[in-house]
Amino acid sequence: MSYVEKLLATNEKIILATRQHAFVLLLSIARNLIGAIIAFVIAVGLEAVLASKINRPPLFALQLFLLLIPVFSFLREYARWLSEEYFLTNRRVIQSAGVINKRVIDSSLDKVNDVVMRQTMVGRLMDYADIEILTASEAGINLFRRVPQPIKFKTEMLNQREALAVEERGGFSSAELAENIPELIAQLDALRKQGIVTEEEFTRKKSELLSRI
Repeated sequence: MSYVEKLLATNEKIILATRQHAFVLLLSIARNLIGAIIAFVIAVGLEAVLASKINRPPLFALQLFLLLIPVFSFLREYARWLSEEYFLTNRRVIQSAGVINKRVIDSSLDKVNDVVMRQTMVGRLMDYADIEILTASEAGINLFRRVPQPIKFKTEMLNQREALAVEERGGFSSAELAENIPELIAQLDALRKQGIVTEEEFTRKKSELLSRI
């Protein structure tokens, strides 16, 4: 069981799980390959300049250290990429990061106000984008960077948000609820006229029903 699976509530299930696009790793490989070439050139230069002045073992250790810098840099970036995950459940969107110290940010789908997708030209070619999730919480914005198949992720998020809203409305979609509200208000009015509900209760319930449209 993964770390995030342990955080799921009762009847909550993961719909989508992903991490940043593999293009992030390609950039890291290219960057560290350039670093390795530079380190190799420096190592060769040290060999030419210091070979006659420094004993071989210390010089070799220095050269090895220079060459290992880009290797460890890539391993660190790979571990960071592997540990940063994005989850969509039927209740929340969750961002998890950290190898040893975990950091988890989640937002309830019913708090999501809008979803903004920002896609560059390279992102369109490689099929990734940044997704901003605008919420009503104090955090305000959750940013998921370089999400692969972003249209699928965004569409599924909106579908799950609507499904959650339908569930909270007792199984009615927005259109169905709008059609039933006049009938419900009429029933409440009949109860008010019969004295079963008070004027205050009728007004309050009517306002609640109208607010759901």
